Amino acid sequence: MNRKSLTTILLLAIATLILCTGISCATYIPQQQGINKTLTVVIDNNYPPYSFLGPKEILQGISIDEWKLWEEKTGIKVNITGLNWADAQTRMLNGEFDVIDTLFFSNERAKYYDFSSPYAEIDVPIFYNRNISGLSGLSTARGYVIGVKSGDNVISVFQEAGIDQIEEYPNYEDIIKAAADGKLMVFCVDKPPSVYFLYKYGLIDKYKQTDPIYTGEFHRAVKKGNTVLLHTIDDGFSKISQAEIKEIEKKWYGTTSISQENISQFFTFLGIAILLIMALMGWNYLLQRKVSQKTSELQNEVEISNNRANALAENEKFLTTLIDNIPDLVFVKDVKNGTYFRINKAFEKVLGFSQSELYGHNDRDYFKKEEADFFSGKDKEVIQSGLIHVIPEEIVHTKDGTELFLSTKKIPIFDEENNPVFLLGISEDITDRKCTDDALKLARNKLDFLNSIIFSEIQNKLFSLYGCIELMTDFIKVPDNNSMIRTQERLVTDIKYLLTNSKDYQNLGQKPPLWQNVMQSLLFGISHTSLTSFERDTHLDNLEIFADPLLEKVFFTLGDNILRHSKKATRFSCRYTKNDKGVEIIFEDNGIGISDEIRPYLFNYMGKDRYQLGLFLVREILAITNITIRETGTYGEGAQFTIFVPSGNYRFNTSTDTK
Repeated sequence: MNRKSLTTILLLAIATLILCTGISCATYIPQQQGINKTLTVVIDNNYPPYSFLGPKEILQGISIDEWKLWEEKTGIKVNITGLNWADAQTRMLNGEFDVIDTLFFSNERAKYYDFSSPYAEIDVPIFYNRNISGLSGLSTARGYVIGVKSGDNVISVFQEAGIDQIEEYPNYEDIIKAAADGKLMVFCVDKPPSVYFLYKYGLIDKYKQTDPIYTGEFHRAVKKGNTVLLHTIDDGFSKISQAEIKEIEKKWYGTTSISQENISQFFTFLGIAILLIMALMGWNYLLQRKVSQKTSELQNEVEISNNRANALAENEKFLTTLIDNIPDLVFVKDVKNGTYFRINKAFEKVLGFSQSELYGHNDRDYFKKEEADFFSGKDKEVIQSGLIHVIPEEIVHTKDGTELFLSTKKIPIFDEENNPVFLLGISEDITDRKCTDDALKLARNKLDFLNSIIFSEIQNKLFSLYGCIELMTDFIKVPDNNSMIRTQERLVTDIKYLLTNSKDYQNLGQKPPLWQNVMQSLLFGISHTSLTSFERDTHLDNLEIFADPLLEKVFFTLGDNILRHSKKATRFSCRYTKNDKGVEIIFEDNGIGISDEIRPYLFNYMGKDRYQLGLFLVREILAITNITIRETGTYGEGAQFTIFVPSGNYRFNTSTDTK
């Protein structure tokens, strides 16, 4: 028998084997038990990239494509329904579906389901606003309201960890929407859909994440005891190759635009380019040698002249670098007409004028008349005396009108004949130091006054308490002494409140004021209250103010007053307005507001209610840096506190985003 005949027989045998196998598989499907002609599957409809609604509300994703491939491999029709996750689990338990997909295993769920082999590992981290610090996992998540999806396995994880402050949402997208609206600072979303939705709503750089608090696995599950169906499902998915799975994942996760072929081509062209460059360099080297041989005599003649010019250029460069790297403001004036000859980078940055603007101009061209007269007068004193003059403090306004305080040294520069030709000035910006010193002096006075107030209040309360105790002794036989007992309890409570405030504000004015972001101080202040559950509207645009480090206590007290005295309030806002005198920060709520009877005494330590001591201390904290506060609301429409920050005590920092 020749080779051709053997090949023909072999091909016929293989075809017969394939045909028999196909017939066997085809006859196997109807004989399977536990499965109908159509398999019904329920799945989460909001879990990109595994399953989510696309255009025209059609389900799409990795899991959907895998089920379609399973349908092709098994010949069994699959009908997939997408629902909110909580509804999907409820209706599966009610027997409306054969299979539930994208389900994590848990001991509780194992009572009702049989699970397939796992097919995907899913990390589950906690996400939190980037302005929050100290949140690293389950052990540090207590005290925060955490957004979760209804029916999510993570709810049981939080409950086992003793965390019960959770707020449920229908799906993951609603959680991210709440975060985008500022209603949610902390939430727990599985890693794959979190990346999708954070990018979709522009929050990817505004939220940080912890390490995974646990890692779950996706399963497909059937009703407990239906092992035949479970075997059929696993058997069908086992027929899908890894190459087919990777192709589906590639479709939904995407790939980089640079292929191996592109890389190979790149290095090929790079090698050719390097060879060309080396050839050009060799040719250039030979050419240079020929040119240098013919021009060496000319170069020797020019060398001395070039060296001198280079030395002068290097000296000029060195002096420029030296002056520009001095942190203080440096300027040089021509003594003939008082015009500016040179300024350094620090002068340009602090005062806002460039070298080209000031060159050839005097002080009267750019500064206020009284300032220019002061500067030129001191210049004349230096030139006439020929001595260094130190000006401890002088006022100057920058190009944008900001008032600064400088400490300046002025030095006369003489030529070879000892005639004054230039005036050198070196100024240090002492604005922050002066403001700090002034604020500390004022704070010390206020602290002494505050201590005397609290001490006097404690003495008065104790005196009243002792009086009540003596009266109780006289009336000990009277059956009903409840009134006096309540009086004692109230007085003791007042004493406790006074002592608590003394402890909270014992550092008032002890540390120097500093620039603080208003949005961060607001968030930190209300984070100690239940105001995080209120609706809020904030527009602060990276506003920073120069205030005592206890600024956070100001917003805590304002928020605490809403909770204590505005029982009907459900919303608060914090915004700012700007005018020619400064900035007004407006903090308001939608509660009942402040009555006309209380308003005159609201910030007095001798107010009609004890809680007003807190507002008195708020006023004192702000007053350390000349910031004022007043109540401007309308009774019946809500409380409104207006904080006025004068010019020079506020700025807008565009290097951070805390919106």
